[in-house]
Amino acid sequence: MPLAKSIAIEERIGTIPATMQAAVYHGVNDVRVETVPVPEIKAGEILVRVHTSGICGTDLKKISTGSHSAPRIFGHETSGVVAAVGAGVSEYRPGDRVMVFHHIPCGECFYCQHKNLCSV
Repeated sequence: MPLAKSIAIEERIGTIPATMQAAVYHGVNDVRVETVPVPEIKAGEILVRVHTSGICGTDLKKISTGSHSAPRIFGHETSGVVAAVGAGVSEYRPGDRVMVFHHIPCGECFYCQHKNLCSV
């Protein structure tokens, strides 16, 4: 599988490019594949080299109705390999295979306190 092989080679080299390809939402039914900057990570964060990311029916609804601000990169249910770790991160190392949970709960509201996720 060529993609998996290229990821393995890049991991050994340890380089992180300055840019990446992404499908960028610009408005109602306007999604373009563009070159965008690779996010810079802060303390406590990790950078994941994405191997796979899903677009679900809810994302398609958002794209077709224009319900979110633009520009925006949709996608979740992401898997990949840790490319870099920020200061203070000890549970992950570059090269670890990971999947990314698609909700970011606040951890403090009623829903979070009752084992539901608010996804603020």
